[in-house]
This record gives sequence, C-alpha cells and structure tokens, in this order.
Amino acid sequence: MTKRSLRFLGLLGAMAMLAAGTLAYAQTPPAAPQTPKPKINLVCLQNAVERRDNSIIASVDGYHATVKTSLETRRDGLKTAFGAADKTQRQAAIRNAWNTYKATQRKAKTALRDGRNAAWKKFTADRKSCGSGAEAEDKTPSGVDAEL
Repeated sequence: MTKRSLRFLGLLGAMAMLAAGTLAYAQTPPAAPQTPKPKINLVCLQNAVERRDNSIIASVDGYHATVKTSLETRRDGLKTAFGAADKTQRQAAIRNAWNTYKATQRKAKTALRDGRNAAWKKFTADRKSCGSGAEAEDKTPSGVDAEL
C-alpha cells in the first residue's frame, strides 16, 4: 500500500469515528429541565398548626368539662334515687340518672369528634395556602388524634 492509500484509510477511519460519536451524541436524551424548588411559607405552617391544636385543645377541654358535669349529675341523681322509699320511684329515678348520663356522654363524644375533625379539615385548607409543597412537609394523618 502506498502512503496515499494509507492516508486515505486513516482519514476515512477518522470520519467514521466522528460520525459514530455524533450519532451517539444525538441519541442521548436531553437533560431534564431543572424544576424549581417548592416555595413554602414556614410561618404560615406554624400558624396553621397553632390554630389546629388550639381548636383541638378547646374541644378536649369542653369534652372533659361535660364529662365531669355528667358524672356529678349522675352521682347526685343516684343519691337522690336511693333516698326514695318507694321501689317503683327509686327504680325510675335510677334509670333516669343512668339514661341522662349515657345521653350526655354520647353528645360529648360526638362534639369532641366533630370539633377534632373540623380542626383537621381547617388545617388541611390552611396548609394549602402556605405554598406549594407544604403538604409534603408533614404527612401525619388526622387519625393520630382519634384516640382523644
């Protein structure tokens, strides 16, 4: 082979490598565009937590006050009932004391549950107004307070 044919083959090889590199580069997907980080208003989140928990605390305070009153009412009703000499009146008064107590307890539990659920619903709405990504900051569900 002559020098000229060797040079031609070298040039041909270089062109093939360049074409393969260009082809490989063209096949790689473009880099994904950078997505901006979510903007979160942390003070807004602090205020939302403050409102939610103060509302739940108020519901719990109301529940306990109602329970205490219902226990006192039951105590006084049963004491009065056991002071009645007539068995029929005594049995009616005992039933009345217990029924009143049970009804008051049910209403107190319902009020506590409704207050807790309303506080969490308001918190969820308030949190959305604190910026994109605020929901991802704390994913604790409202069920965490279900045992109150």
